Amino acid sequence: MKEYYINQNGKQEGPLTFEELQKIKINSTAMVWHEGLNEWVLATEIPEINEIAKKTPPPLPKQSNPLPVQNIRSVNHDFSKSKRKPLPWLIIIVLAILTMFFIFKYKEQRSFSQNLASFVDVQQEQKARDRQNIRQMVNASVGKFKRIFLGGITDCEIRLTNNSDYTLDFVEVRVDYIRKNGTIWQSSRVVFIDVAPRAILGLHAPNSEMGAEVNCEIVEIKSSELGL
Repeated sequence: MKEYYINQNGKQEGPLTFEELQKIKINSTAMVWHEGLNEWVLATEIPEINEIAKKTPPPLPKQSNPLPVQNIRSVNHDFSKSKRKPLPWLIIIVLAILTMFFIFKYKEQRSFSQNLASFVDVQQEQKARDRQNIRQMVNASVGKFKRIFLGGITDCEIRLTNNSDYTLDFVEVRVDYIRKNGTIWQSSRVVFIDVAPRAILGLHAPNSEMGAEVNCEIVEIKSSELGL
């Protein structure tokens, strides 16, 4: 069934059926639009309405008015509504995924922090034990040396072995030259600097005018890594 829109005296009405139009006093100057027209036209230009239109001179100039706003808004509203229906579910899914991701990252970070703290504690405990036992991990020994015929020792090598995992900044070794009767003739010192972990170093001790044997002993160890 064809529906009409009418605009007269500054007032728009519609949609109206033809029977409803017959009940309205339509002026010949009224503008009418129905589906199929590209623009508003005078009522007198539509044959079926021209028969019921009231003849009034002269007609207004033709105007091009927009289609009824009410119908256009209704169509746009329905279209927008149909497009937005899936959005709430999509937002919920995205939020759920993000929440799970952040929970996973939080647990992963927390586990890493706990493991790191535990590792640091173990390292500190191990370092404390090594600090107490450093004398057992660092050894000094007498290497080759020469005895002088009339008495005395030359070319005596003192070897230092660092069995620890730490750099030794300073190691002092006392060297004792022993007479044949077992008493100490004299003592001297040998100093080792920057001994790397697991390293073996050798230094020559000062020569002695007397002595038959040589003994050595570590006197002092310094290591910044161990706090010594």
